[in-house]
Parts: sequence; structure tokens; C-alpha cells
Amino acid sequence: MTIAQKLQPYAWPAYLVALFSVALATLYVLLLMHGPHAHTPAAAVSGNQPECRVTGMTIPVAITGVSNPAIISAKRCDILIFSNGSSKHVDIAFGPHEEHYPYPGLTSDPLKPGQSSSLVLTKTGSYPIHEHITDVLIARITINN
Repeated sequence: MTIAQKLQPYAWPAYLVALFSVALATLYVLLLMHGPHAHTPAAAVSGNQPECRVTGMTIPVAITGVSNPAIISAKRCDILIFSNGSSKHVDIAFGPHEEHYPYPGLTSDPLKPGQSSSLVLTKTGSYPIHEHITDVLIARITINN
């Protein structure tokens, strides 16, 4: 019996792992394209603004725990990537501290140190973005069509 014949029974599980990996990667890409709010169309939560079918630019937003707010000018359907570069959990919120503005797709799940999160910008307007736990201003963002 050759080595290839001996290894043949092990090829089937490897094939399944590869197939699962491709399916998982495809799902990940679809989630990136449609954002975390894909289950709720933007039109349902933000008036007459339709859901983003194609995303725009990717805008990184670093959270370091130091108040050095970025000024961000974005377009609807751009993607914000929040990266927690601090040593503590951070809780991202739109609006001034204690007066949060609901924003489609933004969750209240804190980011662990080193963790990142994306947000597809579906609603136009101007907003302060702050870290809620320490009340540090992260950015001021203006989102246009």
C-alpha cells in the first residue's frame, strides 16, 4: 500500500475543514459589506435614508484613553473601525455624555483591550463620539450624503 493510499481516509475531513473555512470567510465578507445592522434596514430607523448596498471608505478610529479628539468628515455608507488601544474596556457612544443618541448598528457592548469593532454609517448628521466609562471625547464626526 502506498503512502497516498494510506492517507486517503484522512483527506475527507481536511476537505470538510477547507469547505467550512471558505463558507465562514464568505459569511464574514457579507457581514462586512452589510454591517451589523443588516437585519434592520436603515430606512426603518433613520427616516428616508435607504440601506447601504455598497460601503464606502474605511475610517480608523483609535481609542487610547487620552482626550485627543479626531475631527472626522465622512459620507453615508463609510465604515468606522473603532480600535481599543487602551488597557481597559471601552464603551463607545454617540452624543454628549449622559445624553446618548441612538445610532443604527451601534451596540452598547464594551470593547476589550486590543479589540476592534466596525460601524457602517447609515444616518447623516453631526455627532460627538465619546467613551462612556471614562467620559473621554474620541471624535467629532460629520456624516454627509
